[in-house]
Amino acid sequence: MVAFRKLVFVQEAVHSTSLELLIPILPDTAWLLEMRSSIGYLVGKKKLFEATGLKALNRSERNIAERGMENLAQTVLAIAGLTRILPGSRAASLGIVPGWGLLEELSYLRQLGFATEQLLCSVTSEATQLLGVGNTKVEQPSLFAVSRVPFDGGATSFLNLRGLKLEEIVAHG
Repeated sequence: MVAFRKLVFVQEAVHSTSLELLIPILPDTAWLLEMRSSIGYLVGKKKLFEATGLKALNRSERNIAERGMENLAQTVLAIAGLTRILPGSRAASLGIVPGWGLLEELSYLRQLGFATEQLLCSVTSEATQLLGVGNTKVEQPSLFAVSRVPFDGGATSFLNLRGLKLEEIVAHG
């Protein structure tokens, strides 16, 4: 959902973390970086549109798009009880940096109201079960990853997981 949101709301993609890392993969990301400065904003906005067809929304377009995103979020919440929701980052894409995209997606889903424990399981043991890869037997799921980092219950707590090794998170559910 975050990747889709950044394609719709280009202004949010402009402020993505570590955009410079995307330039070798997606050269048009340079126009997002250009848009960070007041002088370069208009030039970057024009060049981004020419290269990708993406444009910054005006106020009325933004209001319509916000309502659409709210409807999408409500739909995701409604189907969450009927099926598994597995977060994905779509990295690399415009404004979605590999290594950060999944954390942003987890944070966004946490803001929507998904439980932290549910999200951690969805990107570890549930993902391996659904995809049929790795060790899918989880004898005692724990909150090892969460207990190893300061957790304030907010969406940004997922960014604190960056310091943990992936094996620690996967091995402990």
